[in-house]
Amino acid sequence: MIDDLGLIFAGAFRKPLRAILLIITAMIAFLLFGMLGAFLSTLNAGINLTAANRLVVANKINFTSDLPYSYIARVRSVAGVTAVTWANWFGAYFQEPRNQIVTFAVDPESYLEVFSELQIPADQRAAFVGDRTGLLVGEATATRLGWKIGDTVPLQSNFLQRSDGEKIWPLTVRAIYTLADPKADTSALYLHYDYLNEANSFGKDKIGLMYLLTADPAQNEQIVRAIDDGFSTDRDQTATTTERAFAQGFLAQLGNLTQLLTSVMAAAFASLALIVGNTMVMALRERTKEIGVMKTLGFGAGRVMRLVIGEAVLLVGLGGALGLALASVALVGLASQAAAFFPGLGMSNDVLLIGAGLILGLGALTGAIPGVNAYRMRIVEAMGKGN
Repeated sequence: MIDDLGLIFAGAFRKPLRAILLIITAMIAFLLFGMLGAFLSTLNAGINLTAANRLVVANKINFTSDLPYSYIARVRSVAGVTAVTWANWFGAYFQEPRNQIVTFAVDPESYLEVFSELQIPADQRAAFVGDRTGLLVGEATATRLGWKIGDTVPLQSNFLQRSDGEKIWPLTVRAIYTLADPKADTSALYLHYDYLNEANSFGKDKIGLMYLLTADPAQNEQIVRAIDDGFSTDRDQTATTTERAFAQGFLAQLGNLTQLLTSVMAAAFASLALIVGNTMVMALRERTKEIGVMKTLGFGAGRVMRLVIGEAVLLVGLGGALGLALASVALVGLASQAAAFFPGLGMSNDVLLIGAGLILGLGALTGAIPGVNAYRMRIVEAMGKGN
């Protein structure tokens, strides 16, 4: 086995320049895969965390349109609804507009009831609920910006201004939340809706989205109809759906970005397979006499085939490993810049595992044809050809 590894390495680097170019080609393909795969993983992370008994109520026109505050009580009265909360988009940034942070204004008590997966120490939870200018900060953002409990944070909004003309909203970090899944996004911030509603210069007594819990997911369809029918004659009609469907619909607003990124990755790997496959076939033609000598010396056809396929796997593997490593480094630098739109961006274990599978699969695929040709090659034919 050790001898075979040495032969594989020697064969793969028989022509060093060609081997290096193939490794660079594979590196570029897997660099794209690592980067785009991380973006796709981040986009889908929110969908995977949705709850089956959680519904979202939005304005029928568009989820960016407001709803009257009075709708909250009416939704609470619908049979099967066990809890209701609401959230307004704040559009925050810290110090500079490019430092965007996902931020919502919420009703603390009801929001933490509906989103019970947010893990907060009891004393911090009480402090956040009791302070109208308190701020609930995700662990990822607190770590990235160095915020601690008790820090005063001067946030600004892209579109909201205080009624006194001030652009800065001074908030105090009262609690830091985590999630059970260490890979889950913990970058969002939450402030008090009452503080925003009273100090805001426009849009008072308006809410963005309502979130509600149902007693049983089996009742979801009935509750959705009851809510939307109940507001069907109002000026502001509603569109109610499951949290999962809402998250998927939000991604659809991006113009099917998932399909676009998948197409780019497929094109990159198709090109890689063609380049490596053709190069390996050409390399085998140059080595026909060498293959004949190996078989003359007692190398079995199966062993020769494994050596040829191993060379392809080695070259793709080296390039793939370099590409994924470069992608991981690049994502660390991009994480803070893209936090507003891709919170929690980073190389996940799933992407690395898929990458490893692709390395083995593409290596075996591109080495298959030359490997089979080497398997079938007869000694007499091989010794009469090649160099």
